[in-house]
Amino acid sequence: MTLALLSRYWRELGLAFLAVIICGMVLLDARHASQRDKARAELAAEQARHAVTRQSVETLTAALDVKNRESEARAKAYEESKAANAKAIAELDQRYKATASRVEALRAMAKQFPANPACRAPAALLAQLEGL
Repeated sequence: MTLALLSRYWRELGLAFLAVIICGMVLLDARHASQRDKARAELAAEQARHAVTRQSVETLTAALDVKNRESEARAKAYEESKAANAKAIAELDQRYKATASRVEALRAMAKQFPANPACRAPAALLAQLEGL
């Protein structure tokens, strides 16, 4: 009897089975569509957060570039100042050596004369003292 019913209604049963499969697929698709929509919303939110992060990084990078240029300008000015100061130090060193040699000459001249508080300093010694 079951075989007879199957052979008589096989098309209807096949269509019913196909309808059940299609309904199952529709339900699965609806569930997946809900998950897909949720994933898309999460993706959009994540992309918005990343956009803010990228903007922050760009802002900080620009500020860092400005600070680097300022630092490089200060370093260049420092090097130029250092070179100028080295020249000034060399000139001052020359003047110190010249003055030191004059002081030594004055000391040598002073040792040649006896120590006498009442005595006036010689004109040569006074001439050497001028400009020190």
